[in-house]
Amino acid sequence: VQEKGFPKYDVQEAKDRLAYIAHVVNTKFPNRNVHLKFLGDFIESFTGKNHKDTWEQIEIHGAKVALLTADILKEFILMVNNVHSVDVVGGNHDRVTAANDDDTSSQVAELLTGMLERMIGNIPFRYDRRILTSVHDDICYLITHGDKRITKMEPAKMVLEYGDQNLFNLMLNAHGHSELIHDSSIRYQARQIPPVTVPNRYALDIGKSSPSGFVITEKSPRSGVEVYTYSL
Repeated sequence: VQEKGFPKYDVQEAKDRLAYIAHVVNTKFPNRNVHLKFLGDFIESFTGKNHKDTWEQIEIHGAKVALLTADILKEFILMVNNVHSVDVVGGNHDRVTAANDDDTSSQVAELLTGMLERMIGNIPFRYDRRILTSVHDDICYLITHGDKRITKMEPAKMVLEYGDQNLFNLMLNAHGHSELIHDSSIRYQARQIPPVTVPNRYALDIGKSSPSGFVITEKSPRSGVEVYTYSL
């Protein structure tokens, strides 16, 4: 729900942003295989009580928000051409409890992944609450949300344990709600991607007011990976 002094964000705005992402992908990469990566925090709150006064800024919560989110994501995924896979990791907001230590499995994200897999049918989906590794065009991708302890590992150690030492490894997380590069070398890069949504009251109160956006990556024609950031 929009408040005076806060950026506009509602269901229609979410749909418009995702439609724009689909448009950019389809226009700029019309003949490429697309692998979608969702890094968690699909909803603000299932209970309406994730943070103090959360309920004042959200339109819906509970089962209705999960169903609506599934519908919105289905519409988005079907807008994107040539989708070959969808990987999903859970975020700390994707829980069915008010306290984050009561649900560490991100059950809302797991539920959404299962629903979308059944709704769409012909695209492989994978879900993990912590980390997923995949290889596309000789680039090894390691995605996490960023709230779990695993993200605190040194990038080189993460590559050793979860990546591919024969390829360039791109580690992506999203928990910090701002874009930055944690670490980079000739063998890997650890990057935090921007949020798709605008900051809410809680984010602004703690100084998280980064511009929203999304990231598209592809193998560089020379070495490593190209990362393109688009504003929303």
